[in-house]
Amino acid sequence: MIDLTGFLLFAWPFLVGVLTGAVFFAALWWTVRQGMQSERPALLFIASWFVRTGLAVLTLWWVAGDDVRRWLAATVGFMAAQLAVRVISRRALPSSHEAL
Repeated sequence: MIDLTGFLLFAWPFLVGVLTGAVFFAALWWTVRQGMQSERPALLFIASWFVRTGLAVLTLWWVAGDDVRRWLAATVGFMAAQLAVRVISRRALPSSHEAL
């Protein structure tokens, strides 16, 4: 019989980390787009940073608690979301040579 308890113990923080990272970087993308059109971009960027960072830390803290292994799983999930955003954005944007 396979014991899935250990797997689920780390899969949940990993998935929450991925979701948290996706929300974090989607909000960053929104902030940059809105900041380019805003009359007060500094205020928007600072407020967005506080909200995004606060929500990410609180969410990861909620899911990981005081277990270092769950923190590691959640952080790896967050970094996986960052990597996915980087890969997707590179494919979506034309290279600098094509834009010229």
